[in-house]
Amino acid sequence: MKKFILIISLFFGVVVAEDLDPKKLEISCDNGDMDACYNLGVLYDDGNGVKQNYQKAAKLYQKSCDNNHILSCAALGRLYIYLAME
Repeated sequence: MKKFILIISLFFGVVVAEDLDPKKLEISCDNGDMDACYNLGVLYDDGNGVKQNYQKAAKLYQKSCDNNHILSCAALGRLYIYLAME
C-alpha cells in the first residue's frame, strides 16, 4: 500500500509541476519553500519549461530531501537509479 501511495504522489507531483513557472519556483525555493524546490526539480528532471538537466534536478531534490520533503527523497532515489541504468 505504501508503494502505491508513493507512486500516486510522484505522479501527482509531475502533473502539478507541468503548470508551474520555473522562475517563480526558483525564487520560492531560494526563500525556503521545499515544495517549490521539489516542483522545480521535477521540471528539470522532465524538461518541462526548462532544458532537461538531471544534475540540477538532483541538487534541488537533495536540498528539499535534506529538509524532510519525502517526495524529493523518493524522486532523488528514482533519479539515481535511472542514471545508474543508462
